[in-house]
Amino acid sequence: MDKKRILIVMGFIVFFAGCLGLVYKMTGQKNTKIIPLINVEGVKEVSSSLNSYSFDGLEEVCKVDDEIFCAIEKTVKCTINPSLGICVEGSVPNFVIGKVEEEVRPKNISFSITKIKPMPESRDVSVYTASDCDASWFGLCKGTVIYSLSAKDGQWRVVNVYALEE
Repeated sequence: MDKKRILIVMGFIVFFAGCLGLVYKMTGQKNTKIIPLINVEGVKEVSSSLNSYSFDGLEEVCKVDDEIFCAIEKTVKCTINPSLGICVEGSVPNFVIGKVEEEVRPKNISFSITKIKPMPESRDVSVYTASDCDASWFGLCKGTVIYSLSAKDGQWRVVNVYALEE
């Protein structure tokens, strides 16, 4: 029975020594720092101009040099016309490009960005907009519409759309 106790104690000692060695090795390595794709400290209030889109004048190219704005613009354009070449699965929320018989798609949408809010403990952001459109579209294009964005493969994309009741 003494040999059994000695083997158990030795097993614990070897296990803890291995754990200590692993911790020592990990603390000796340089930490890799994640560089955020945007530099937003807290909530950023934005007084942006009004951006308007119409079914007849949609272009696939974003002419603004702002990845977050372009991601929102793509979602708006795909809401109006999901058959555009930029409207592919994974680049906008799936319901935006899906076929929906009971909801009429808007033909005109306008929005202005009012606030950009980073999400705590993540690299995601929520972008608040003052929006208007000519249809109900699940209530997601009139009033305060919030676009939830996430960085995937180094590019921003809208992953969900919310609306605040007013």
